[in-house]
Amino acid sequence: MEIPKIIRECLPYLEEVIVALFMVKGSVAIQEETLREDIDWDDILFSFVGIEDTEARIGVLWKKQDVIKLASKILGLESEELTDELKDAFSEFLNQFFGRIRLEFTKYKEDINFTQPEILDISKENLKELGFDRFLVCSLKIEEENFEFAFAFDQKALDILYELSEEKKTEVSEMVNDIVSQKEESAKLSYDKLDLILDIELPVYVSLGKSRMKIKDVLKLGSGSLIELDRSADDYVDLVVNGKVIARGEVVVVESNFALRIKEIVSKSERIRGLRG
Repeated sequence: MEIPKIIRECLPYLEEVIVALFMVKGSVAIQEETLREDIDWDDILFSFVGIEDTEARIGVLWKKQDVIKLASKILGLESEELTDELKDAFSEFLNQFFGRIRLEFTKYKEDINFTQPEILDISKENLKELGFDRFLVCSLKIEEENFEFAFAFDQKALDILYELSEEKKTEVSEMVNDIVSQKEESAKLSYDKLDLILDIELPVYVSLGKSRMKIKDVLKLGSGSLIELDRSADDYVDLVVNGKVIARGEVVVVESNFALRIKEIVSKSERIRGLRG
């Protein structure tokens, strides 16, 4: 079955999602030139959106191990399990992924909208039960790593996509292209600027907590004095870089030295903002 033209057109624009989230260049390409009727992947994660005011749905299949790798790249972590933290990072990736697709669709139909992406941990057998029976396998390349994903369509979605593909682009198409060009240029500039400062040294320290004291009480401090901090002994301590909290964790001892085992980390975008000082 023929691939809807509107899907072909939107794929290259997904590359800006890679630049924005991973801060590196990437590419997206179609692996097969026709829609297939089945998919033979195991251990998959399925995400989908509905097209508002219709019963049509568009889904994307991911290999679970690829999801772990992609989410880990976003957070700058190494993990072999799909933790809640990685799921949150991948959800943000999906929001931008489907958001970029929808933006392309508005070139043909200005008021088209998607529902919020949903993520399901299901088997491939369940896909047809849900009505998804056509698949388009694509490749996603980030630096030297290759990933696979597959679009999944139900028949109602395909009907809409074929219909949109035949329509003339709306008057907002040129406006959308201008917006996209500005975003792509901004993402490129952000990446180039970040590359220039990667070797700059920043002050890093661990904050156990803080307290407010009157000057007269500070002057009374001496050997053996106790200062009560604003957190309990069970709370994580803060990892502070350039005055910004970027992670939290627990204090441990490594070869007679204190160290910090990171347990929570803020998003990559927040960390980059924090480096600005």
